[in-house]
Amino acid sequence: MTDIAEQIRAELAQAKYEKDMPEIETLMEAMRSGISKQSELVEYAKGHRISSRTSTRILKSYSTGDFRQWTSHRGFQNNVIEYFPVEIPCPPKS
Repeated sequence: MTDIAEQIRAELAQAKYEKDMPEIETLMEAMRSGISKQSELVEYAKGHRISSRTSTRILKSYSTGDFRQWTSHRGFQNNVIEYFPVEIPCPPKS
């Protein structure tokens, strides 16, 4: 029974990932251009017709798990959340 449940979970996660792919690509484009702060990423996404709620959900969802696209950490100044694509390492904390 566990194998079936795990398979269903994996299929649902794959379907969600495929559905979110356009938004993921937009956020990755922003990160590759040098934008890392969550607030700036959300604003960038708004300019591409992605709601704040959706972009925030996607940023959180894909910073962990099997479909991880980026890493996140809290910045020192103003406690901001910063995101970096997995292929670009996070800068060292100062």
